[in-house]
Amino acid sequence: MPTIYLIRHGRAAAGWGESVDPGLDGTGKKQAAGILKTLGEMQPMPIVSSPMARARETAEPLAKTWNCIPVIDSRFTEIPTPANIPSSRKAWIKAVLSKNWDELSGELQAWRENLILAACSLPVDTVVFTHFIAINALVGKAVRDNNVLVFLPDNTSITSLTVNGTSLMLLGKGREAAVTVG
Repeated sequence: MPTIYLIRHGRAAAGWGESVDPGLDGTGKKQAAGILKTLGEMQPMPIVSSPMARARETAEPLAKTWNCIPVIDSRFTEIPTPANIPSSRKAWIKAVLSKNWDELSGELQAWRENLILAACSLPVDTVVFTHFIAINALVGKAVRDNNVLVFLPDNTSITSLTVNGTSLMLLGKGREAAVTVG
């Protein structure tokens, strides 16, 4: 059974309500380098990343250490924000976090299902650089919790799951954050 190491991106240069695709700030770059303390000594394995700048930049130090090029997979991207949200993006995400998946739009449920299929299709141990809600969606599936918010993965925390066919099993949650959306 393959193990998936889900890594939440480092601290972004802008918050959720300020920019759709910020890179990392100085702290985020240090956090990304800190991943080497945990994973750098492991046997190299494939690296997959969300296409968003903060995830790709977080993957860079490990990819350089392992001398590999991350596969960019849009299925591991951030939850899509509807174009017609009635208020600010930050208010929208806070509302989403208070719900369960059955209460969300078909588009968001499809995003979650594609994410789960992507994780279940990984054939070997893999490191995946992704986002807060994506990690929550995968952990929720593994522990059979239908809430959007299952736990608070901190920046560069490492959550591990195993894949058994079409099911996921939680091995360990990553370090938790004090806040959810910034």
